[in-house]
Amino acid sequence: METRSGRRLTSPPPPRRARRRRGPRDRDADLIGALPDDILILVLVRLRCVPAAARIGLLSRRWRGLWTRLPDLYFYHVVPAKVGSALSRFAASPAVSVLDIRIWLGHTAAQANSLLRAAAMLSPAELSFCFPECREDRVIPVELPCFQRTTSIVLVILHRVKPPTAGEFTALERLALTGTMDDLGALLARCPSLRVLSATLSGTIRLSPPSNSEFPALERVSLRGSVVDLGIFLSRCPRLLVISVAFVSGAPGSLQAALATLEAMEAHHNGATVSLLAIHIPIAQSDAATLLRAAARLSPQKLVLARLLDDSQGPQYTNVDLPCFHHATSIKFAMPNICFARLLDGEFSGLDRLSLK
Repeated sequence: METRSGRRLTSPPPPRRARRRRGPRDRDADLIGALPDDILILVLVRLRCVPAAARIGLLSRRWRGLWTRLPDLYFYHVVPAKVGSALSRFAASPAVSVLDIRIWLGHTAAQANSLLRAAAMLSPAELSFCFPECREDRVIPVELPCFQRTTSIVLVILHRVKPPTAGEFTALERLALTGTMDDLGALLARCPSLRVLSATLSGTIRLSPPSNSEFPALERVSLRGSVVDLGIFLSRCPRLLVISVAFVSGAPGSLQAALATLEAMEAHHNGATVSLLAIHIPIAQSDAATLLRAAARLSPQKLVLARLLDDSQGPQYTNVDLPCFHHATSIKFAMPNICFARLLDGEFSGLDRLSLK
């Protein structure tokens, strides 16, 4: 455009828009947001808490819903209703690797059953379920469903646990139980691949399997409680290598039979050993020496004898000979009513630790 004097007018250039300088936080936010989902899921896994991972989705749209794709699920001290609701979100997710549920005290057996059924639907590779106490009478059982894909199970349930009546734990290799089990032998018969068993149970531990069932893969066994049917159980474990037993209740006669069974196992199972023998059963004075000799013939790697004499009729004291435990590496005697009058011939050649009371 020109004026009358011939001067040409030009329009001024448009003003430049001020560019906001990005600080470190903006750059970090962009970098994190640009990461693929798999990397963000790994970040959520490190939290080891499903509720915390879900809450992150409330703060950022980029993270929303990623928690439903977690492979490892941890619920610590979350009420059962919220755990059940969260587990329902994983029904269509890829295989769950770890499911770890630890519930606060004071909930019901019905809630435990509901959570176990939901967990069985996911069938994680590893399951840890801690449900220590219920408000209801302990007579009401917690029913254990089958987990077909699970290779490792840890159960801490102080209610009475009832084994499943059908199905198998096809892939289960490791099982740890703490609580009360109606019939442990019936449960073990549904675990054809089980290699490692640990059971700390109140009440009677019934090990005898139904009919002529065997435990073909079982290699390591740890038992603590009132153990019965030990002889039948050991005869059905052709590959057993190591066993540890803690007798905490039961009749002295059954204890003598159990020790004889363990001695026969060491003689007939090639390479089988007793790693721990613990006895917490009060016995008569006349049986103390016999029991010590039977334990010495086994010579377990670790030996614990506590409250051996029955003092229900008042303090009693007795003198016994102390036999040698040739293979024991650790011995603990907590028997204030027993006096070792004489040490029999031999040496404690492998002993590293000794505790006497």
